[in-house]
Amino acid sequence: NKNVEGLIKAFGFVKKTVLEKGLSLKPKLVLVGKAFLDDSLSETQNVNKLIHSLKLSEKIIKLGFVPEENLVALYNLANVCLQPSFAEGFGFPVLEAMACGCPAVVSRGTSMDEIAGPSIRIDPNDSSSIAEGILRVLDLTHVERENLIAEGYAWVGGFSWQRTAKETVASYEKALERI
Repeated sequence: NKNVEGLIKAFGFVKKTVLEKGLSLKPKLVLVGKAFLDDSLSETQNVNKLIHSLKLSEKIIKLGFVPEENLVALYNLANVCLQPSFAEGFGFPVLEAMACGCPAVVSRGTSMDEIAGPSIRIDPNDSSSIAEGILRVLDLTHVERENLIAEGYAWVGGFSWQRTAKETVASYEKALERI
């Protein structure tokens, strides 16, 4: 459901576009999650084959598990957070990225629509759409990027566990009134 293969194909397109345009960018894709280092998984084997076939081995970094306290550093170093999932739960990484000043590219038409705020929306079924979203963020002027980051900070400010608890209690109370 994370659409890793679609993301890798999109990254291949981004790399090719950067080269064709003669841009000074040297994009790298960082994959976080313990499964990326587990070669016994068929999904990991497929991902590795795709990376190799697209000649992206030098451009993709697979970190494996990253402790929560180290994620902040990754978000702060990243130019963009990518979440091109076909299906997703709440989507904490998107809010975490925005809280760290990292623009996000996320799937539209999923649960992400509810929390994505000022993120760039893409079609997860189309690798070229994912690539266009990435390139859109990379092509932002300094002012545009700062504005997007400011919008992200403002958006994230609307989320809190306290608000979640209050709204959950209110939902239960409303449901109980109907009984």
